[in-house]
Amino acid sequence: MIVGPAVGRTRFGILLVVGLFAPGLALAQRVVPPTAPAEVTLIAPTEPPKAMEASVSHSALKGLTLKAMSVSTTAVIFALGTGSVATGGLMAVMNGIGGWGIFTANDYIWDTFWPNTNLASNNQNFQATTSLSRNTLKYLTLKPALTVLNVGVIYAFTDTLTATAATSVATILVLPVLFYANNTLWDWYDWRSTPPAMTAPVAAQVK
Repeated sequence: MIVGPAVGRTRFGILLVVGLFAPGLALAQRVVPPTAPAEVTLIAPTEPPKAMEASVSHSALKGLTLKAMSVSTTAVIFALGTGSVATGGLMAVMNGIGGWGIFTANDYIWDTFWPNTNLASNNQNFQATTSLSRNTLKYLTLKPALTVLNVGVIYAFTDTLTATAATSVATILVLPVLFYANNTLWDWYDWRSTPPAMTAPVAAQVK
């Protein structure tokens, strides 16, 4: 069968292309490794850490435990300073009531603007340094108001600067110890009272 020039050229061109590229394709199949399967990476969903919600009742309970310790201690100090057990007890009660209100307000404000996130529900161990740093800042804002209250109560009953100074120094030295012991124990209780979170499901991402 005789074919026209155009058809002949087309067939020749096809054969030429196949002849030129076929060896290269065969070589590429041997050199290029097969495509690896897609890599799957497991990504856990990220959530913000849980925080202890600020609560007036919670702060008030912390204040009650602190004042239960401080009233009994300051009653002895005030009794020694005034020479009267009855007067010392009355001063301690008055000082305790006022201090409880100041403590509750101060603690609630701090927990509102800097909530505690060191909780077992965040799968964390109890961090004493975090508790110390938070309680130090709380104490620095609490101390001036409590000092004014202590000095005012002492001076109102003793009416002498000497007795006021001596008794105030004694209470100032005792308060930090009671404050840190009370608040650290409460931070540990708050950490322990929140159960650890369940392991979050992971999402698969194909690369």
